[in-house]
Amino acid sequence: MGKPRNALSSRDSHIWTLRLIIGGGILVICGLIFTIYSKQNSFNCWVPPDLSQGAKIKPGEILQPSAYTFAQYIWRELNTWPTSGRADYREKIDALKCYVSEDFMRWLNTNYNQKLGSELDRTREVILRLNYAPDMSQPLGGNTFKVTLEMQIIERVNSAEVKNIVIRYPLRVTPDGRTCNPMGMRIEGFAGQPERIQ
Repeated sequence: MGKPRNALSSRDSHIWTLRLIIGGGILVICGLIFTIYSKQNSFNCWVPPDLSQGAKIKPGEILQPSAYTFAQYIWRELNTWPTSGRADYREKIDALKCYVSEDFMRWLNTNYNQKLGSELDRTREVILRLNYAPDMSQPLGGNTFKVTLEMQIIERVNSAEVKNIVIRYPLRVTPDGRTCNPMGMRIEGFAGQPERIQ
């Protein structure tokens, strides 16, 4: 009688061990599934324009050329008025609000109101004077950059040229995680005083 009882008890013990192992395995699988779904599954990668020498790219790391390209595109868009500054400048400030910080947005609105008198009744063309060079996009740490743009501004009233100057704009570019900004960067403001180039 002892041998059959021991065999049954050993079998029951083995079944409980297998049940515990299966239960533990199910818990581990559920934990892994939760981890996979809770991990970030999309991230930004900025690819430099020149890949002839190759590039090391880390997800979430903004590269110097990318910060420069972003800043010059947004700044040129804000300051190009093909029809009239009165309509175009206002429209572009509103259209590009996701690509500038809240403080800089306030500065742009103030700038628009200050120019409403007579400076906006004209067209404006913006020409980038210098191509990208590494010293034009200086890293400040934490994916923040000081970008220097040198742009020629040509303004016309009724096709007559009234202004033709070159200005150097130092802009501060920082990361931005807002959902309305697919670029992942924003212009935070000026990194110094804009200066006119003779």
